[in-house]
Parts: sequence; C-alpha cells; structure tokens
Amino acid sequence: MSSRRTHQKEKKPQVAKRVGLIIALIALLAALGVLIWLTVQLVSDKSSSSSDAPLKKSSVPDTTTRTTTTTTAATTTTQTAKPVPSVVDLAADYALDDAGNVVIKWQAADGADGYIVYRQKSDEWETAATLDGKENTTFTDENAEHGNTYSYKVAAFAGTGNDRVIGGESHVLVADLAADGEKANLYELPQGTQVFNEQLQLAYTIDNKDEIGYYTGVPDTTHNGYIEIDFMLEKRYVKASAAKQVKDAVALPTSVIGQEGGKIFGTSACGPTAAVVLARYDKGESWDKDELIIFSEKNKLCDQGSMSSGVGEGGMSAPMVIELFELYSNGKYTAKNLYSDKEKPSVTLKKLIDQGKHSILSVRYAWGIVHHPYSIVHFVEPSAYVVENGKLYFFYGDTGYGKGAKSLVKVAADELDQSVAKVEEEPKCIIALD
Repeated sequence: MSSRRTHQKEKKPQVAKRVGLIIALIALLAALGVLIWLTVQLVSDKSSSSSDAPLKKSSVPDTTTRTTTTTTAATTTTQTAKPVPSVVDLAADYALDDAGNVVIKWQAADGADGYIVYRQKSDEWETAATLDGKENTTFTDENAEHGNTYSYKVAAFAGTGNDRVIGGESHVLVADLAADGEKANLYELPQGTQVFNEQLQLAYTIDNKDEIGYYTGVPDTTHNGYIEIDFMLEKRYVKASAAKQVKDAVALPTSVIGQEGGKIFGTSACGPTAAVVLARYDKGESWDKDELIIFSEKNKLCDQGSMSSGVGEGGMSAPMVIELFELYSNGKYTAKNLYSDKEKPSVTLKKLIDQGKHSILSVRYAWGIVHHPYSIVHFVEPSAYVVENGKLYFFYGDTGYGKGAKSLVKVAADELDQSVAKVEEEPKCIIALD
C-alpha cells in the first residue's frame, strides 16, 4: 500500500511540467498571431494613404519630374509625369464681345496640356472652366452679369487624371462691369450703316463722308446683338454685325458732335463745345453749349472775338477755356493745362487715356484735318488710340464746323505732335479736369 502512494507522488511533477509547456506554447502562438495582424494593418494603411495623396499645386514653376511605380502580380510599370507648366501670362485687360460677355486671353504656357480658369465674385473663388489643349487660350464668361465686379486668374496643368500637375497661378484680372460705362470699344461704321433709337426704330443712316468712320460704344445689355454707340449726345444703336470693332484699341466714351449742333449756328465755339464733352464724361454734368456761349461772352471770356459773329471770326484761347470751367461751375470744377515742352503731346495724351481721363488738345486744323497748310488753331478731343504695326495712332472727336454727326478722325501720333508744335498764336494746351 505504501509503495503505491510513493509511485503516485513521483508522477505529479511530470504532469505539471507538461501542462506548463502546453500553456507556454499557446501563449507564443497567440503573440505571433497578434504580430502578423499588426503587420498586415500597417501595410494596408500605408498603401491607402499613398493612393489618397492630393494633386500637386505650386505657385512656383517646378522643372523636376516625378516617377511612380505600380506593381501587380503579373507586371511592373513605371510612369513619369510631365514637368510643372510655366505660370500663365494673362492679358492685362479684358474685352466685351457683341453679346456683352467678358472675354479674357492669355499666352500659351510652356509644358501645358490645358488650363483652369478661376473666377471670384465677392469673396468666393470658383472654377469657371477647365480647358484642354495648350493653344486653347481664350475664355468667354457667359455668366458674368453687368452691374457686378469679377476677378479672374488662370493656371496651366500638365498630365491627366490623378497624375495631373497644376502650375502657378497668373496675376488677378479684375473686370469691373459695375463701372462699365467708363469703358468703351472703338468701332468702324461703313457707309449705309443704319442707326436706331432706343425703341430700335430707324433714326438715321450714315451716308455723308464726315459720318463714315470711327465711333466709340459698348455692346448693349438690353438689346442683344446691338452696339450702343456715342452719337451726338444721344443713345443710338447699330447692329453688331454692321460694326467692325478695332482690335486692341484703348478708348473712352465720347460724344461725336459738331460745333453747329445747337441753336446758335455759324459760331466759332470749339471751346464751349469741347467743355461740354469734358463735363459730361469726366463729371457727369449735362452742360448746354448755347448757354456756355452766352455765359462766355457775358463774362468776357471771348478773347478772340465774339463767338456768335461767325465761323472763324471769334473764339477763346486755352486760358479762357480753363477759366470757363471755374466760373461756370462756381468753383466746383477746375481744369489744368498739362502741356509740357519736356514731353511729346502724344505721350501725355496716351497717359491720360490710360487713366480714363478726357482732354482737349489745341492743333492746327482745317476741314477736319490736323496739320493742314491753311489751318487755324482749333480744339479737338482725343479719346482713343491703337498701335498698328508698331506705330501709334489717335482718334479724336472733331468739334469742328458742320451740322450732323461726325465720326472720330484717325491721325498718326507724330503728325499730331507736329500739328501742336505749329500752334504759335496762343498757348499750346492739353486741358483736363482735376
């Protein structure tokens, strides 16, 4: 009996040892399983974060390339993205098409496969258009409403889809349609052009040689397909298909008027006539030319003889025109003579037009032509310019003699400078309102 108990006591340590080994083995297998699970999760997270990476966008052109490698069970492929395209050179100004839509243009960017146009109204920027193709460098905004101000910028992109790389953004171009009345286009109207009133009833047909030529105006937002032109101090309209726009011209709105358009005919009143133009467009004042003539004679501003005595028999010099603004407005408006011997008149005029300011210029003039051999000193109103084949030309409102409408007159800048240089009887002048 005692020997059996002894044998059982000897077997208990062996059993406990086996149980401990089994427990240790189970723990080791569990730890190994946890390690494998963590490794799988880490690899999965890294792969997911790589595929969700955002598109690259840089404000500085980057000429480096990116290489991406995709591995599958069957093949391994390598893709090289194009360099980041250059910054877009956006034009400095916008244009309006015949329907009144904003048109912006830019130069083709190096390395571009297309462009993204961004538009801002108030404080929010949005993508206005995505254009494919390197040479697709024009955007027409048909959703821009007049009365508002919009900002635009353009960026080029290279590549497609998730591999697309966006280059640096252009400068911001502002289209102030709320102040669109301060801007104008230049149009050439041929003989036979029909001119309509606000009810689109035929009011006039351009026929006389003095009426054929250039007029300023803007696409009308009320009557689609029509151009509202500046015509004898009244709103007049011509069909957009009949008006040829002078491309790249810089223009200000101007009334194209003749001196004899009022009640007092046969007068030498180019000073008061030009004053009406400046007051209307730079100050928003509707002055009456006939009242200005009577006022000028009453206040002895006609230093060259009575303006009512007949064409070529009287008038007022530049200092008198300046004084007319001061007296007639009771000090509300003042004018200055900006002519300087240190600068060509054409240079000063171009600066004024770029600033949106109208002016009166003294020239030697006869029968609508500056620098005429049998000319007299006369005031004209330069209101537009264009550069053609590297040569600068101006367009001026002829405040000259004759009834009815008169088109703007085109003259080369150097010829205009020569005409001003020959003004000797009185002070040369480029008069503009403060």
